[in-house]
Amino acid sequence: DNVHIAAHRDELVQLAISTAEVSLRRLSLALLERLEWGKDDVRTDLLDFCLQCMMQNDEPYGIRALCVKLAYMQCRHYSELLDELKQSLLMMEHTEMGQGVKHIRNKILRKL
Repeated sequence: DNVHIAAHRDELVQLAISTAEVSLRRLSLALLERLEWGKDDVRTDLLDFCLQCMMQNDEPYGIRALCVKLAYMQCRHYSELLDELKQSLLMMEHTEMGQGVKHIRNKILRKL
């Protein structure tokens, strides 16, 4: 239930940005992606992590795609953050991407 997940948002964010276990990171990001991100829910540590992670070729495609989604969900309330996200997404053109990451990237770029 998303209400229960929302009650543990901070713990999930900390787990996602600090764990070295890829499976655990992907699961925690997937749970975070299910939540609604309001204007007051923006976590700069998670946003920085997502912006950095989505650019790294050594991260699995699933994690990179989740990071793109989470970055957008947090940035959408602030135009200056949306500009930064757009620039990061455009820079991703020069990195290796799987089809899922390309799809999410293009979908978010269309929204911007």
